[in-house]
Amino acid sequence: MVWLFEMGLVDNRFLLYAIAMLSESDTIAALATAPGPGPIGIIRISGPSSLSIASRIFTPFNPSAALDPRKLIYGRIAEPATGIVRDEVLLAFMPGPNSYTGEDVVEIFAHGSGATTGAILDIVFSLGARPARPGEFTRRAFLSGRMDLAQAEAVADLVDASCSQAANMALAQMQGNLSKKVDEIRELLLAWLVRLHAVLDFGDDAGELDEKSFFSALSQKALPGLDALLAASQSGQILREGIRIVLVGRPNVGKSSLLNAFLGRSRALVTPISGTTRDCIEEKALVQGYGVVFTDTAGLGPSQDAVELLGMEKTREVISQCHLVILVVDLSQGILPEDEDLFQQLQSRPLIVAANKSDLSAPGQGLQEAPPGMSNVAWVRVSALTGHNLDKLASTMLSIVQKKNPHEWNVAPNVRHRAAISRARENLLAVLNAGPGGLPLDLAAIEIQDAVNALGEISGHTANPDILDQVFSRFCIGK
Repeated sequence: MVWLFEMGLVDNRFLLYAIAMLSESDTIAALATAPGPGPIGIIRISGPSSLSIASRIFTPFNPSAALDPRKLIYGRIAEPATGIVRDEVLLAFMPGPNSYTGEDVVEIFAHGSGATTGAILDIVFSLGARPARPGEFTRRAFLSGRMDLAQAEAVADLVDASCSQAANMALAQMQGNLSKKVDEIRELLLAWLVRLHAVLDFGDDAGELDEKSFFSALSQKALPGLDALLAASQSGQILREGIRIVLVGRPNVGKSSLLNAFLGRSRALVTPISGTTRDCIEEKALVQGYGVVFTDTAGLGPSQDAVELLGMEKTREVISQCHLVILVVDLSQGILPEDEDLFQQLQSRPLIVAANKSDLSAPGQGLQEAPPGMSNVAWVRVSALTGHNLDKLASTMLSIVQKKNPHEWNVAPNVRHRAAISRARENLLAVLNAGPGGLPLDLAAIEIQDAVNALGEISGHTANPDILDQVFSRFCIGK
C-alpha cells in the first residue's frame, strides 16, 4: 500500500483524513460572519455533536417543527440549565457528507451584536464544542473530499478579493478549473510513470519503453501545459495584488493631482511649489473593475536637496517593480528637454504619456498628438483638475497591462502553485535534456515521480501536514 501513496496513485487526503478522524473528531464552532455589530451573525457548528448541541439549546416556535435537514426553522436559543433565552434565531441543520465540511453542520442565524453571538457561542462551548482554529472548517472540507486544496485556497481568495475581476478568478478556481488543468498534466505523467515502473520491474513481460512516444508526451503536451500555467500565474498575481502603476514626471507637472483624481479624494498634497512630493505615496483604487495600486513619486530632475535626492532614488526603485509607468507632462509648458530625457530613460518599461493640464489650452491649441520623439507609446491628453479624458487614460492603461499579461480567469496559479509547477518543469527538463537513452530509466522514473508529486501538492493529492498548515494559516476564524 505504501508504494501506491509514494507513486501518487492514492490520494493522500484519505490518509490525512483517517489521521484527522482519530485525533480531531471533536465538534468545533465559530462565528462565520465578520466580527462587530451587524444585522446578522452566523454561528457555524461542525462535527459529530452538532445536532445534539442544537437540540439542547434550540426550541422551535412551532411545536410540531423538527430539525429537518436543509430547512430554516424559526425559534429561540436558551441556556439549557437556566432556560434563559438569549435570542430568537433561524437555524439550519445540514447532515454530512452533504455539507460544507462533509460533517454534520448546524448554522444559527442570530442578531449580529457581539454580545448576542458571544453568548450563544459560550453556550455551545459549554456543551462540548471547542473554538475552531483559523480555516478549520475549510480544512475539514478538504480532508473529507468536498474540495481539493486549490479549491480551498480559492475560498480565501474570494473572501479577500478587492475587485470584481479578482473575485471572478477566485470563483473559477473554486469551481475546479485550475485543478482540472493541473490534473490533466499530472495524470499524463502518472500514466507514463506506471509504464516506466512496469518496464523496470517486469521487463520481460512488459516489453521495452516506447521512448519516442514518451519524449513526445513530455515535450509536446506536458511541458507546454506547464509553461501555459506559469504564464497565467503572472496575470493571477496582478489580479490578486493589484496592477502597480507609477506616476513619474518633472516636479509640479500634476502627478499628485492625477493621483487624487483617480482616488476621488485629496490624498497627496498639491501646491504650486516645486518638489512638494519628496517620498513615494502608495494608494489603492478600483479602476473599471480592476484593483490598481498607484504610486505618486518625487519629481525627477536636477536637485541639490539631499531629501529630494533620496526621494528620486526611491522613485527609480518602484519604477523597476511596477507593471506600468505613466509619464506625466505639462501641456501648458510644452514638452521640455527634461521630459524627453525621462521618456528615454523609461523606454524599457510599459509606458503611457499623460499630457496633463489640457484645461489650460484653448480648444485647438497646444499639442494635440504626441511629438515625434514620443510617438511610439500611447499619448492621452488629460486634465486632473476637470477630469477630462480620465476614463480614456484608465482604459488605455488597463489595455496595455492586459496585453502584456493576458489573463485567463479559469486558470491563475498563485505563488505556491507557481513554485510547484516550476519544480515539475525542472524535473521534465532533466529528462528531456538528457535525450532518448541519455538517462537510465530508473533515474527518469525518479524525475517523473518528483514531477507528479509536485503537481499533486497543488490539488492536495500529495499534500502533507506542513503544506496544509501553510495554506490554511492565511484563513480567518470561521472559514
